Amino acid sequence: MIGLSFDIDGMGKFRDENEEDAFLEIGIPRIVEFLEKNKIEGTFFVVGNNVKEHKKAHSFLKKYEIGNHSLSHPYFLGLKSPEEQEKEILEADKIISNFYGKKIAGFRSPDYSINKNMIDILKKNNYKYDSSLIRVAYPFHYFKNYLRNKELIKDKFELMPTSFILPFNGTTNVASNFEVMKALFKFIKMKDKNMVLVFHDRDFVDKELGFKNFHMPKRLFGNRKKAYEKTLRFLNWIVKENDVLPLKHLLQ
Repeated sequence: MIGLSFDIDGMGKFRDENEEDAFLEIGIPRIVEFLEKNKIEGTFFVVGNNVKEHKKAHSFLKKYEIGNHSLSHPYFLGLKSPEEQEKEILEADKIISNFYGKKIAGFRSPDYSINKNMIDILKKNNYKYDSSLIRVAYPFHYFKNYLRNKELIKDKFELMPTSFILPFNGTTNVASNFEVMKALFKFIKMKDKNMVLVFHDRDFVDKELGFKNFHMPKRLFGNRKKAYEKTLRFLNWIVKENDVLPLKHLLQ
């Protein structure tokens, strides 16, 4: 089965003060429009502080499965103190579950950084699954993260390794060849019984943006219009060729 998921990160600290968060305000409605047009569903991993500050945008998602994507989206959460990990998970859970009026069952860590302590926190708070491990070689540090934490798979907790994070999210992926992406998708699909796809809110934004203190050179961030066009082309092909479901349907 193909699990379709979206990380709703927003622009966070990289947007200028008082500027709209285009990733949330533009990206979310466009994702929902795509899902409704194709009569499909997906899972949205949302950030607690973003939910609190951008209620209107996040209200578009109330009919879908919602996952916890931390309180403030700190990078390398798996390397932070146990206290900070607990705060990021549990305070986000409270905000998200209150806003959407339902129990949150799934978690995905920012930057896909996970460790045993975080898994224990999730288990103690009745989460059903985690989808933070990345089992692909691109970008390479995600693959290293999977190898480093491979022992977590031995845990009885439901782990859902992400199989495919190649959508054209505006980083170096923007130059990727569409046929290469299809071939790689088919290759991974042959190996994974349950394949998890990750898209981002930014994948659906074609507006050129200025970024304050952005963590990578603009040349790597790519052309937003081209990235959006490639995202739609790729997703349309995925939907046409495969049955896609929210992640909860992949649970054993």
